[in-house]
Amino acid sequence: QHTLPHPVDGDGAYLATIRALNRTADRTTGIVQSGSLPLYIGVILTTVVFHIVHVVILLACLWVALDPEFSPRKAGYGFAFLPFSLGIIAAAGIAANLMPKVGPRPLMVPGLLVAALGMFWLTRLTPESEYVTAALPPMIVMSVGMAFVFIPTATVALHAVGNHDAGVASAVINTSQQVGGSLGT
Repeated sequence: QHTLPHPVDGDGAYLATIRALNRTADRTTGIVQSGSLPLYIGVILTTVVFHIVHVVILLACLWVALDPEFSPRKAGYGFAFLPFSLGIIAAAGIAANLMPKVGPRPLMVPGLLVAALGMFWLTRLTPESEYVTAALPPMIVMSVGMAFVFIPTATVALHAVGNHDAGVASAVINTSQQVGGSLGT
């Protein structure tokens, strides 16, 4: 008789996922031998940040769906979250221009703090809150913070990898985004 393995709990899922992503990068390209610690840190940070972002977006979607101001079509097609995407796009351009001038740390640390501020601000939503005054401002604040995290993280993680491994390293970062999002929803 076969028994199923025990499911991995929340903390174990992160560790197992990060180990699997790092093993994949190591086996595929030998990145461990090249000493690319920034790639590993990038994988960890990307997985965790995308997990948190997806949790917040999921909860915000549920809140918007309950708002009588938005029909299911408006909420379902993401019109309520278009400003979030536009905020990331605009702030990513700014972060990309600032990165060569100030380096990654002065962008990432404030970016994480600003994103956390936006997430905390979203916890203040109630069923009676208005979208424009209560949900839109924190979503924009969070999107700006996220852009200031995403750009430096990817740049630092991929910069330390040789040209022959850049494609695989980029794929590992993108996979960690998807896995983080999957764990978040």
